[in-house]
Amino acid sequence: MVNTHNKTFFGINSALLIRSDSKKNPYIFLKAFKKKQDESWEKPSAGEGKTIKISLEEMINLIHVLNQDRSSWTTQHDFQERQTEIVFEWIPEEVLNLQMDQYSIQLEKVQVELLQMLLEHILEEKIINATSTESIAEREFPSDTQEGKTEIEGTIEGSTEKALLIKLGEGREVWIPKSTIHNDFEMQKEVRQNFLIDNWVLNRKDIK
Repeated sequence: MVNTHNKTFFGINSALLIRSDSKKNPYIFLKAFKKKQDESWEKPSAGEGKTIKISLEEMINLIHVLNQDRSSWTTQHDFQERQTEIVFEWIPEEVLNLQMDQYSIQLEKVQVELLQMLLEHILEEKIINATSTESIAEREFPSDTQEGKTEIEGTIEGSTEKALLIKLGEGREVWIPKSTIHNDFEMQKEVRQNFLIDNWVLNRKDIK
């Protein structure tokens, strides 16, 4: 399993670069760049184009659009007192349009499918390996003092092949590896139910 990912999706006069520097970082970078008047391309490595940092939660929202669970997603980023609106939306003829500052990129269906698979793969890696509070440290193993299981109550807010995003009673959302849940549960979202979870995971997440 590689630690970094870089993939460029080219439109006619503009392009989108997806970059993940480490599977341990709870974010990725989206870089938009375009052709210049002399037909050469802007170089993101030289600071040209527009770069934004996308969190794990934003990646999930974007994947929902790519999967056509929703028709569009809009967010706003503030950096150095400058606001940038980012819009992903489906337009007729199965084309996905990305608007980022003055950059407009249109991706065909096959490009969207590849982008979706790439983001889902990166997201799963980061859920397992990233060290932020909303991600999963599945690499860490329990000590002898953390044996046993505890039942907690919550609702499923999201999921991947290997993990559930569970919303606890106080409103906090945490990623829990499915391999550490030891009872049957309904995959339906926002249904309050109980989860029998290994104590070592609850201790790592500071869940009481």
